[in-house]
Amino acid sequence: MTHLIPVIVGIILLAANLGLGGLLEFGTIRPSLILPFVVYLSLRRGAVYGIVAGFLIGLCADSMGGTALGATSLAFCAAGFLPGRFWSSGPFRVHWPWGVSVLICALIFELVRNLIMARETGAVFSILFFQSGVPSALYTTLLSVIWFLSPLNRDRSI
Repeated sequence: MTHLIPVIVGIILLAANLGLGGLLEFGTIRPSLILPFVVYLSLRRGAVYGIVAGFLIGLCADSMGGTALGATSLAFCAAGFLPGRFWSSGPFRVHWPWGVSVLICALIFELVRNLIMARETGAVFSILFFQSGVPSALYTTLLSVIWFLSPLNRDRSI
């Protein structure tokens, strides 16, 4: 039962990302509605859970089309590993604010995704990353901070 709720929320967020993602984008700048959920799961349940959740949600997103198969799942795996490994446990136990952890994970997510997209399309990575990746990471962070501060979020003890 404890694994069923994240699966349902992941499916809902995947559908919302596919359905509402086009309404929220500005040109090539598109937020990820799934990334804050992967960061949240990784902070709450650990790095392995974040990696598995990121891989499965990313694989579902890849199978819907848009990018090369495995690109989004690899990026979500990298973003799901960091919070659970370095920010919730370890020899140094540092409490990171929600926005900073999502921003770092969003930048890593966009870095991996844009590296694969640049390799696949032959585009220049630095132009692609700074024109699309960094603004998308900032936009994702802004939306996750708005959600974190909203009355819909009852659990602020991350």
